[in-house]
Amino acid sequence: LCSRNESEYIDEAFASLDMPLRKEHFICTRINRRDKASNLKEIAAKLNLCLDSFVFVDDSDYEIGLIQALLPEVETVKADYPDLSSMDKLKRLFHSQPLQDINRTQLYREQKEREKAKRQFSTVEEYNQSLDTHYTCAIATADQATRIAELSQRTNQCNLSGARYTKEQIESFLSCGEYGILSLAVTDTYGDMGLVGAAVVRLAEKQAVIEGFFLSCRVFDRGFEVVLLDRIKEMVAGKALSGIYLPNEKNRRYCHFYEDNGVACL
Repeated sequence: LCSRNESEYIDEAFASLDMPLRKEHFICTRINRRDKASNLKEIAAKLNLCLDSFVFVDDSDYEIGLIQALLPEVETVKADYPDLSSMDKLKRLFHSQPLQDINRTQLYREQKEREKAKRQFSTVEEYNQSLDTHYTCAIATADQATRIAELSQRTNQCNLSGARYTKEQIESFLSCGEYGILSLAVTDTYGDMGLVGAAVVRLAEKQAVIEGFFLSCRVFDRGFEVVLLDRIKEMVAGKALSGIYLPNEKNRRYCHFYEDNGVACL
């Protein structure tokens, strides 16, 4: 929720208006007199999301123009109440089929609690231990194909090759002997985070190539990328291992990941 207003007016609106959305549905708010572009950048940083993941809806031509000028990667929609034809554009921006049945508001609320707790510890290992973190990193199963495909399509910052897969492609890889697919699922004190990482590895007699490697931004800085890579090394033991990295603006933080972990970079 990004509003140039006074917080008491927003509270009053939620208390008095008959709306399906309630204040508790919003995981992050910026209500002040600052410009909305600055506030939106803060929200993106707080949620650890790229700005091109956002859709900005406003009834002001000025605010729409400001976001278009300063944050062109953000999709904008002019609210046209009471006509509401803008809802058609909003619907087209999202999948017609539901992805996974995930309460994303709850996931982000849990993530905020994790970040708060993280400040008490000096290392990732101490932090993970305090959260009673458990993970499962294993050969993927057919019932995970939809989520793995979804993760590849949604992940940008830790998608080393930029690969995007469909459910049908993942199912095909799982049923042939030319590929090995790994999935990574995580739980901790705050809740079950579900499947948050996956790798697609092409297998040959003497070598293996990591064609897809992606990890949700919700588990950044917790060492899970190394967990996933180590499991790949176990799976292809005895083969020469390399990984495809195709640089772009979003994944550059991982530009040396393969090299730093002893994997040849293609």
